[in-house]
Amino acid sequence: SYHLNAILHAYALAHRPSEAEALLRRHWQTDIGRDIHCLTSVLDAWARVGCGLEAEELLFSDDHDILSLPENTMAAAPYNAVIMAWIKAGEPDRASALLMEMSHPDEQSWSSLLSGMPPEKAEQVLKNAYEQGHTL
Repeated sequence: SYHLNAILHAYALAHRPSEAEALLRRHWQTDIGRDIHCLTSVLDAWARVGCGLEAEELLFSDDHDILSLPENTMAAAPYNAVIMAWIKAGEPDRASALLMEMSHPDEQSWSSLLSGMPPEKAEQVLKNAYEQGHTL
């Protein structure tokens, strides 16, 4: 799946997420590419063009269970890609809601979220997170 991931990443760099997702789904039919890296590459492709909804739909697709994928200890990476997609789509509230759905939001996801917001909103989100008991 390393070669597949390289091709998916090339589609992401070319801003062609639809083609990346179609390729991934074709390979999923043969169980190739069912790993965090390939999924994250396609989510990154959607993030690069600011398509939060498409990225989130793929993340929560019935075609896979993210926690059952190999390397599931890296499960934060796909979430972070979708958070970035929502930020680039100008939807920081959707990004924030997704972050709060993560069982243990990682520092990179928090940083992506906060850096993509207006400073005052980022300060308020951080304050609310601390008040709700999140440790960052």
